[in-house]
Amino acid sequence: MAATPSLKLESEKYYLLRKPLLPLQTVLDLNEQTRQEPARLGPALLHLFRDEQLQEAIYTASPELYAELHKVLAKGLDPAGKDDRLVATLYKYLIRMSMRCTPYGLFAGCASGELAETTTFDFTGAPPLKQSRLDMNYVNELVKHLLTTTEVKYQLRYFPNNSLYAIADSYRYVEYKVKNKRRHYSITSVRKSSYLEVLLQAAGPGIHFARLVELIQAEEPEATPAEAQAYIEELIDSQLLISELEPTITGAVFFEGLPQKLAGKVAAPVVAQVAEIQQLLEAGGVRNFQQVHQLINTSFGQSSSKDLIQTDLFFRPESNTLKTEVIETVTSQLSELFALANKTNLPDLERFKKDFVERFEDREVPLLLALDSETGVGYGRAEVGRSDHLPLLDGITPRAAAPPKSSEWKKYTQLVHRLFRQAAATGAQAVELTPADLAGLEEKPDLGRHTPASLYAFGSLLASSPAALDAGDFRFALGVCSAPSAANLLGRFCYGDTKLLDNVKASLQRAEPDTEEAVYAEVVHLPEARIGNILMRPHLRTYEIPFLGLSAAPAEHQITVQDLRVSVRQGQLVLRSARLNKRVIPRLSSAHNYTTGLPIYRFLCDLQKHDIYFGVSWYWDNLSSEPFLPRVQYRNIILTKATWHLTLADLQPGEGRKKTLTEAALQQQLVDRKLPRFFCLTDHDNELLIDSHHAVARQLVVQQLEKKGRVTLTEFLATPDNCPLQGPGNTHYTNELLLPLYNGAYMPPGTPARALPLPDVTRSFAPGSEWLYLKLYAGTKTMDRVLTEKIRPLVAQLLAEGVIDKWFFIRYNDPHHHLRVRFHVPVGQESRFAQVVQAVQQALAPELAEGLVHKLQLDTYVRELERYGATNIENSESLFYHDSQAIANVLSLLEGDEGETYRWLLALRGLDELLTDFGLELPAKKQVLQQLSEAFFQEFNGDKSLQVQLNEKYRQESRRIRSFLNPAEDELNGIEDATHEFLVRRRESRGTVAAIQALYPQPLPASAAGFSLLASYVHMYVNRFVLSKSRLHELTLYGLLHKYYTAQAAMEKKTISGPKIVSYAL
Repeated sequence: MAATPSLKLESEKYYLLRKPLLPLQTVLDLNEQTRQEPARLGPALLHLFRDEQLQEAIYTASPELYAELHKVLAKGLDPAGKDDRLVATLYKYLIRMSMRCTPYGLFAGCASGELAETTTFDFTGAPPLKQSRLDMNYVNELVKHLLTTTEVKYQLRYFPNNSLYAIADSYRYVEYKVKNKRRHYSITSVRKSSYLEVLLQAAGPGIHFARLVELIQAEEPEATPAEAQAYIEELIDSQLLISELEPTITGAVFFEGLPQKLAGKVAAPVVAQVAEIQQLLEAGGVRNFQQVHQLINTSFGQSSSKDLIQTDLFFRPESNTLKTEVIETVTSQLSELFALANKTNLPDLERFKKDFVERFEDREVPLLLALDSETGVGYGRAEVGRSDHLPLLDGITPRAAAPPKSSEWKKYTQLVHRLFRQAAATGAQAVELTPADLAGLEEKPDLGRHTPASLYAFGSLLASSPAALDAGDFRFALGVCSAPSAANLLGRFCYGDTKLLDNVKASLQRAEPDTEEAVYAEVVHLPEARIGNILMRPHLRTYEIPFLGLSAAPAEHQITVQDLRVSVRQGQLVLRSARLNKRVIPRLSSAHNYTTGLPIYRFLCDLQKHDIYFGVSWYWDNLSSEPFLPRVQYRNIILTKATWHLTLADLQPGEGRKKTLTEAALQQQLVDRKLPRFFCLTDHDNELLIDSHHAVARQLVVQQLEKKGRVTLTEFLATPDNCPLQGPGNTHYTNELLLPLYNGAYMPPGTPARALPLPDVTRSFAPGSEWLYLKLYAGTKTMDRVLTEKIRPLVAQLLAEGVIDKWFFIRYNDPHHHLRVRFHVPVGQESRFAQVVQAVQQALAPELAEGLVHKLQLDTYVRELERYGATNIENSESLFYHDSQAIANVLSLLEGDEGETYRWLLALRGLDELLTDFGLELPAKKQVLQQLSEAFFQEFNGDKSLQVQLNEKYRQESRRIRSFLNPAEDELNGIEDATHEFLVRRRESRGTVAAIQALYPQPLPASAAGFSLLASYVHMYVNRFVLSKSRLHELTLYGLLHKYYTAQAAMEKKTISGPKIVSYAL
């Protein structure tokens, strides 16, 4: 039975506790008092809602409901039942205020706490802090109103739309139009012009309206001031230029700083009115909020009071601590439960990688170009070599990457079905998951390395008291344990709690430190004005990526989308800032569901989940719709609650169904299904506590059934005897915890910085230029024979005649297996291009006629300037030439199945010689091969089984490896002719290697960039040498050579010092 290597999560020393405004007894007592006489519910609710605090809570949630409530409080309830709907609404709101912890207005709030020696909850101190602000939708409308006045418009600074990018003779950018308070986006194209380019360049750091007018007149002297102003206003109206008043969603709350932004730009009374609104919001209370509404209508245009004000509630407890051992218990068990985790399935990202490689190969291109649906690849839409004789790979079968979660019958699904059957057989409402169950799941050898350093657990503590909690007598009802950052759910609460802000920043600095190679960057995007209410957060990271949303970070800490470059390297998506010359790892510190957003927003947010174990939660797989699903527990952790699914058909079986349901029919179903008295009516993350002994509560379920035809009911576990958070008078509060966690074993993606290509180095060579690029499509064996029997002698002839001066080849398998051959004709003799084409066609005529070569394709050669460096590309091409010559000559010496064994042994020898060509001695060779072998081991989901296979392969072949790597035994092995070719390569490439090394102040392996270059040369060497399955050969060859070097080093009697090796993730 395989066991997943342990993941050791650590808890941070703080947490966020969320709780409702009212104790649970508020609704429980109300139910008990009125369940025998449901007609008493209305008067009892009105009595409760005479409380000013509750009235303010209702007003912040719905001013319209507050107005209805006020009328009924004045005149009383209608005896004919006309106010029944109002009573039902107030009842649901009271339930919400008494049991649901999700912060919403004044219904529920939060408070940060710390780990300590004991658990203490004392919320009887200072009254809660109420932080109110204008709804972001109205802030946006207010800014638009201000911009309609010429006085304001002419005083502001303007910036280019931060989605702007250039394509050929046009600019493209994203603009939006608002319909029914929703933004509808479209890509707009505008033709370039000299004065538009001048304006956009000048507007980069921000520019005043008047200066824009001056620039237009300087470019177009005949334009009048009125014409120039009209043109600038058109740019503003079309959103090509964005004003400095565009609301920000990071940093300080935007509206609080608006008076200062407006000072000196608008009339003093306007600034005073905005400041007065802010003062009224800070004071709070229904009367002040009503005055805000009146002031806005008077001064800034009519608005609805609905959704005008947003309020957050922050409790200020006397003490809020949890015993350290309690959280350590939860954290330890969550670590074990990561055996359930899977890597995130991101089909759009995988499709993008595939399309990108087909289109751009190894190039690095601007991100906006790659995501453009016309010029790029957009975003959001039988194995080769199976029959080859590849003796080196005998017995090497890496574990395939785990498929995405599905209903396939695999180990997890088997476990789910077994637990379900177990509960069904016994009638139990709960089943226990065991460590043995977890050990039986698929191995995850990369779990520690690929689980992000920062993550969070979200759930509720269930215990009879703080003392019981500290004694270990508790349960933790897990909502989710998720990545890629603890800030995802904590970020929006940081602006109301400076201590929480400091803690979150410290956590992120610990888990996501910026380095010389990579930086983490916050995605700043405002998809809808109202969504800004949940997207608002302080600056949490040093760098931000603004896209259709303004960042308040300093300009030097903003990474524009125009600055971003993307590439695919060894299957990994790499995002890089050209300005910083560093890898960029995007993060979104928000719970916003981005999946329906714009392509670039989705891409950046998907990228943060790339190749990681995203978290732990229970998934019932293809059983999710069963009528009953039991609770699943693991030690102290409840993974999922007992769940019942109820349909209309359950209450009205047969064909003659009534149009309306009765709560009596529901009551019978609840008895038949053995539901407890208290349960929750659940719709996604919305839960409403139902007391099945109360007719009005049952009617709420009936109404939902009539509306949707199906309801989900879940058990309610936070009963008073399970609430450790207690208040005065033996009251109890439900709770939710956000626990920030840390994984110290995480290995962040690392990539050496890439130098920008120099503009005077030619990147592309179309057919007819100095480089001829041909693709030969054939089977693997045919391709090898064509290389050695046709291309090799043809090249020798062309070189001897001076028709070409260099050439090289590589093997490729995307989308089909083929050989890529590039011929270089001397500069100034491009007329010989046709001669080379004709010579190749004649040489391959028999194979083309017989269909052995089924396609010969002429293509454009695009240099990999980012990979090899603009100043080094010609050196690299020369090295490839000498390498191709040597390998083609060696391969021509091989015959039959025995030749395939010689192929991999000579590949090892040639690789060792290549490292020697670059001046590496044994210690440096050993360190280089260690890094390469480890990188490929990870790529192939390396586990104990694969390690055993590689060890066994070396044990079997170690004698031959030692012999073939010993020049003294070349004659004995009959490989003198082959190894001679490696010596010729060394002699012919000596000047090229010296030129390459001259570009680096230290030996290549001593720097990240130098190691990356050497790794690329080694990779291309192996690609040329092996018949197929190139990357699997690399895994094996690097592993064997590293073991050989390790053995050789152990036999050395003295230490040979080599250059320092810098870590680099392939």
